Amino acid sequence: MPEAANPILGPAIFTPLSYLRNTPRIKNLSCEAQIWNFTKSQILSRIIILFTIIFGTAEGLVHLIKATWSTGRRCVCLANAFNSFKIGVIGSFIGVFWPGVLDKHLTFKKPVEKSHSNPISKALATHDNPCSGGEVNGIYITANETGLEGTRKFLEGHPRHGDSQTIHIGCAGWHNFDIMCERGSSYGLIVDFNPENAKFIEKTIESIKSSSDKKMFLENMIKYLLTLKEEKRKAYFHWDLQGKSLIDRVTAELVREGSWLNTDKAYKHIKKLVSEDRLIAITEDITHSEKFSSIRKVLNENNIVIDTLYLSNICNFMRSETRESAIVKSIKHVLNDDTVFISCPKRKDGTNGPHQKAMLGREVLEETFNTNTLFQDSA
Repeated sequence: MPEAANPILGPAIFTPLSYLRNTPRIKNLSCEAQIWNFTKSQILSRIIILFTIIFGTAEGLVHLIKATWSTGRRCVCLANAFNSFKIGVIGSFIGVFWPGVLDKHLTFKKPVEKSHSNPISKALATHDNPCSGGEVNGIYITANETGLEGTRKFLEGHPRHGDSQTIHIGCAGWHNFDIMCERGSSYGLIVDFNPENAKFIEKTIESIKSSSDKKMFLENMIKYLLTLKEEKRKAYFHWDLQGKSLIDRVTAELVREGSWLNTDKAYKHIKKLVSEDRLIAITEDITHSEKFSSIRKVLNENNIVIDTLYLSNICNFMRSETRESAIVKSIKHVLNDDTVFISCPKRKDGTNGPHQKAMLGREVLEETFNTNTLFQDSA
C-alpha cells in the first residue's frame, strides 16, 4: 500500500479516508477482515488534524475577506486571520504528537504485532498488510488443483542451489509445505490477500509446535476445524471441494504422495522450520508490486535465493489490464532465472478447474516473453 506523500499537509488532507488509511504510522495495524482497528488516540488525533486545519483555514479566509472590505477595523481583522491560521497549524501538531500521550491513558483495541525471533523473518513480517483488501473466496487448506504430480517431478529434477539458503514464496494453504519439503527450502513466506489465510497459517504453526508427529497434528487440526461456527465455518467448508468433505480431504493428506504429511521426514522438515521461526505468513495484494520489490530487497541483502514461487490461479482473478500489468511486475520482482514458477493459468481448451503449470523464471524474465500466457495457457 503506498504511503501518504506527507502525513500532515499532503494531498490526503482533501481525501480524509485515504489519509486515515495510508498514514505511515498506522499502515501496518492488525485488522479484523476489512475493518480498520485504530487506537482511540489515533482516531482523535486525526479528527483534530482535519477539523483544525479546515476550521482554521476557513475562519482565516473569512477574516481576510473582512479585512479587504473593512477600513477602521482592518488591523483587527488581519490579526484575527493570523490567529485562525495559527489555530490550524497548532492543531495539526497536537494531532500528530498527542497519540503518544493519550495511549497511556485510553484503552481501545490496540494493534497486534507479530513476534518473530528470527531477524530475517521479522524483516519479512513487516510487509504484512492486513487491510489490503482482496477478493475472498474461502480458505483452501489443501490444493484443489490438478497436475500436482507433474509439478512434483519438475521440482524433483530441478538442480538445487548448493549450500545457499533458499526460500519458497507462495499463496493459499498447505500445498506450499509440499513444495518446501520437495525442495528442502530454508524459509517459507506465505502471502495471500485474504487476511483469514494468514490466521489459518498461524493456527497451523501453533498446532505444529504442540504436535510431536504428523498424526497428532492432523488430529488437532481436525478438532479445530470442527469447532468452527457460522461464517468462519463457511470459509473452510465451501462448495469447491471436488466432491469430498473437507475432513476427508485433510485426512487424505496422510497418504497422498507428495504431501508434507505423507512421510515423517517431510513433517519433521516443516516442524524444524517452525521451531527456528523460518515460516512466515503475511497478508498482501500481489498487485502491490512495490511491496514485492521490497521483499526481494530484504532477501538479496541476506543472500537468500528465491527457489520457488507458487501463485495457484491468482492470475485468473485480475479484472483489468492495470491489475494484470501490476501482477506481472510483482512476479518479475521475485523471480530469478532458476526459480521454479508454479501457477494455474486458464486452459486454452476451456477445461474447468485450475491446472498447474511449472516453468523456470528465465522464461518469464525474457524480453520476448508473452505475458498473456500467465493468464491463459497457450498450450
